Amino acid sequence: MKLITLGTAAGNSARDRANASNLIICGGKYYLIDAGEPVKALIFSRDIPYTDIQKIFISHCHEDHLGGLMGLLNCFFRELRKDPAADVTVYLPEMAAQIPVEGFMKVIHREIPEGKLTFKPVESGTFFDDGNLKITAYLTDHLEGRGPSYSFLLEHEEERLLITGDLRWGDFGDFPHAALEKPAVCLCEAVHCPLETIVDIVRDLPIKKLIFTHYKASLLKEDHDIFLEKTKGLPYPVVLAEDDEEFDVEE
Repeated sequence: MKLITLGTAAGNSARDRANASNLIICGGKYYLIDAGEPVKALIFSRDIPYTDIQKIFISHCHEDHLGGLMGLLNCFFRELRKDPAADVTVYLPEMAAQIPVEGFMKVIHREIPEGKLTFKPVESGTFFDDGNLKITAYLTDHLEGRGPSYSFLLEHEEERLLITGDLRWGDFGDFPHAALEKPAVCLCEAVHCPLETIVDIVRDLPIKKLIFTHYKASLLKEDHDIFLEKTKGLPYPVVLAEDDEEFDVEE
């Protein structure tokens, strides 16, 4: 299983950093976790046919995780002439999001061919298993009761990847400990909680490698030495992911 952190920015995107989106390559198939802007351009830059992105999973309905979905779907439908057998399924944490997505397609006069777009709900527990990749969702409290948000545990054979999504502001009290009954690589957001608190929460967990994403740009610049100092005591490798960076999820 390979993880590509297409976009790592928190909140607003920037000239050199995109909003949250993570591409998983597993068994020759592509799976997209979140679809922040400008995900369609990031997919294009990797020379991946849009019609290869057939499974999309949204962790929660904030714009920086969802805002690129409509543009990506538009490209998918436009490219169907090259791969007419392709179809796409979008897993939504709130099915109410289906209405504006379909409305956008109607406004831009992009017809959705019958049977080519399916919406399904993200649900707590194992909600997806295509025989190649299994995904289990863990309910979190990032939206503080205004709607559901989820962490995702991805499993392929003995490989395990935990993507935390966005967690509760201030204390990370909803960190999905239950997903780490067995060791896993962890892609953890790092903007909604003080770094010291995050380090305390994850220090003794069975994490193979900790990859931080969704962080303030200063961590790559003036605060980078502080980041290294605060994480150096963790008993496993720690990485601050950059946009379009590749990671192998090893057994």
